[in-house]
Amino acid sequence: MEARTIDPARMSDLEARIAALEESAPRRETEKCDSVSIVCFSGEWDRLFAVFTIANGALALGQEVHLFFTFWATAALRDEEKKSANKPLMNRLLGKFLPRGAGRAPLSKMNWGGLGKLFLGYRMRKHGIGDLDELIEKAREMGAHFHLCDTSAALLGLDCDELIGDGCIDPCGVATFLGKAMKGRMVLFI
Repeated sequence: MEARTIDPARMSDLEARIAALEESAPRRETEKCDSVSIVCFSGEWDRLFAVFTIANGALALGQEVHLFFTFWATAALRDEEKKSANKPLMNRLLGKFLPRGAGRAPLSKMNWGGLGKLFLGYRMRKHGIGDLDELIEKAREMGAHFHLCDTSAALLGLDCDELIGDGCIDPCGVATFLGKAMKGRMVLFI
C-alpha cells in the first residue's frame, strides 16, 4: 500500500471541526465522590435492618449516604405518633393498611403473626444488638440523607407532616435521586 498524503488545508479544517465538537459536547463528570446510595424498596423489617446496617457502616467509614425510599419502604418513614390532618378518605384508608414506622414492619420470612419478630428481638437484646429504630436514629444523627419518592408517597397517600424527623426527609423524584447516585461509588437496591 502506498501512503496517502493529506492536504494541510483539509487537515486544518478537520482539526478545527474536532475542536468545535469537543467544545460543544456536554461535559460528563467522571470524578466520583465518596458516597453510597441505597434504594429502599422493601418495607419488611429484616430488609430495612440491612439497609440501615449498611448505611451506618458507610457513614462510619466517612461515606456520604443517600437513602431513597420508594413503594413499600415509604411506610418505614411514618412517625408512630404523627397524623396528618384533613386527609382525603382514600389516603386515610391506605394509611390504615400501611405499617406506621419501621418498628411495626413484618419480617419477610418466619414472621408467624409477629412471633418471629419477637423471637428475633429477644435474640438481639441477648447479643447486645441495637434495634431498627436505634439504627435509623443513628443514621439520622450521622448525617444520612433521606429521600422520599414523591410518586410513591402520592400513590400511598403519605404526607410529609406525618413522617419522622421534622422536615429532614427530602421528597424528590427518581431523576433527582439518580443524579446524586450516579456521582457516587456504589448503588444498592434492597
